[in-house]
Amino acid sequence: MARRVALRARSRQGTAPQLSRASHCRATASAAEERPLDEANWRRKHKYAVKLAYDGGNFAGFQLQAGVVSPRRTVQGELERCLTQLTGAERAVLGVGGVGRTDKGVHACAQWVHFWAEAPLRAGGRKLMGGLNGLMDADVRCHDVKEVPPQFHARRSALQKEYRYYIDTGPHLDPLRRHTALHLHQHLDMGALSEACARFEGMHDFSAFANSIRDRSARQTTKVRTIAQCTAEPTESGVVIVVRSPGFLYRQVRNMVGTLVRCGSGKVGPEEVTRLLEGQVPRSRAPKAAPAHGLVLHDVTYPSFVWDMDYCAKRGDDVYREILELKGIDVSFESDSNDSEVGQGATLRPV
Repeated sequence: MARRVALRARSRQGTAPQLSRASHCRATASAAEERPLDEANWRRKHKYAVKLAYDGGNFAGFQLQAGVVSPRRTVQGELERCLTQLTGAERAVLGVGGVGRTDKGVHACAQWVHFWAEAPLRAGGRKLMGGLNGLMDADVRCHDVKEVPPQFHARRSALQKEYRYYIDTGPHLDPLRRHTALHLHQHLDMGALSEACARFEGMHDFSAFANSIRDRSARQTTKVRTIAQCTAEPTESGVVIVVRSPGFLYRQVRNMVGTLVRCGSGKVGPEEVTRLLEGQVPRSRAPKAAPAHGLVLHDVTYPSFVWDMDYCAKRGDDVYREILELKGIDVSFESDSNDSEVGQGATLRPV
């Protein structure tokens, strides 16, 4: 009996721990992902940026839905499908990244996207525009193509992003605008609307205007944002809300518009904006977000030098520091967060 116990003990000591089949598969998949990533970085030789416009009505947002059993159609997925055909590069090599992760139903006329190629594209990439527009579906189009320096990053190099939210007012819905503007039967008080907009401008904690994000890699550690402009401008059919900022929280603009509509319709006063920003009103009592179809990513501002191949070749990594300084960020501060307004010493570098 003692002999059998000793033999079992020696057997257990000399046997390496065995992984379950599921653990083994995860470990193998992880190792397989690391190898192609290193190879993909080595194969990335030339960088380009394309400017896209799209009707977001039939898209489940911009970002590719990785790990989903039945992934829905996205702008990134549509672009990658065409780029792989035109450049011959695999998805891992392309490294596609957009300036904004527009949500389902949100439109864009200035969605800048960067990607890599193994070989230089003909005519500096200018002929790529025709190829993309010939392959992509009719609800997305390429309006510009540029060869860019390696330091360029569609999101992190951007100084300002401008969103516009269109609201039509009046007794009758315009059927031609039902997918591109929110329709309200009542007219909005422009005075109250303008005062409420002004209260958003400046640096504030926008926790009350942010939705939670399921994707952990996209979660933002700070809810403080700076709104450079928030104005209400009259149009022939109603009003457009213009919001500019270096970066936004998830669904921040739509939540802001939801509050502005309540102010303009007289349901709450403009001071409600201040109460929400100061945390006097709980997030659960914040107004519902405005529908996605009225929102458009209208414009993006970049520093001129991020397009200059010669300048960036001479400046090297100092380009990242210059971008941070233009954003008013302390260049001595480094963070691994994904926040577009937080200093990112190492993570600002292109991937």
